[in-house]
Amino acid sequence: MPPRFLVAIVPPFIGTLILLFSKRFGRLLRFIPPEWLIYIQSFRIIMEVFLWLGFTAGFVPFQMTFVGLNFDILVGLTALLAAPVFFGRGRFRTFEAIIWNISGISLLINIIFISIISTPTTFRIFMNEPANTMIAEFPFIFILGIIVPFALAMHLFSIKQLVSAEKSKINFNPFRSNKS
Repeated sequence: MPPRFLVAIVPPFIGTLILLFSKRFGRLLRFIPPEWLIYIQSFRIIMEVFLWLGFTAGFVPFQMTFVGLNFDILVGLTALLAAPVFFGRGRFRTFEAIIWNISGISLLINIIFISIISTPTTFRIFMNEPANTMIAEFPFIFILGIIVPFALAMHLFSIKQLVSAEKSKINFNPFRSNKS
């Protein structure tokens, strides 16, 4: 793996871990409406459309698209439905939201794995062309350095928020009420 992969991936993941275990950030999460951390995952629809356009242009492998083996678009689509179902009209469905977040992380891991086994390395399993080389080049390196860590962080922050609320039975926002 080229060193730029590590330069792109390591800092955002370290930042996410620092925030995840920060008590101050945990207190800040109490003021963020829980549905926001779900709705924000809808950006993945746009990312999947970009990957599909890259495939039609000939520089993204088929298996990395939603018509191939990348089902990440489902997270974006279901985010638009899940947020109001889990948290609309006074509902607070912790268990369902946590399962949705875990499913989203699983689909993110799936596309990361597909991406790795599509690169021209010793790990390559998908031998179709084009190989996944674009991911190491500008501006596509931002997918690894910003987009993937952001999606993961939002899932992890949502889970932290939900578990913390369940443990302490608190309202997230003191200016509105969250009824079970």
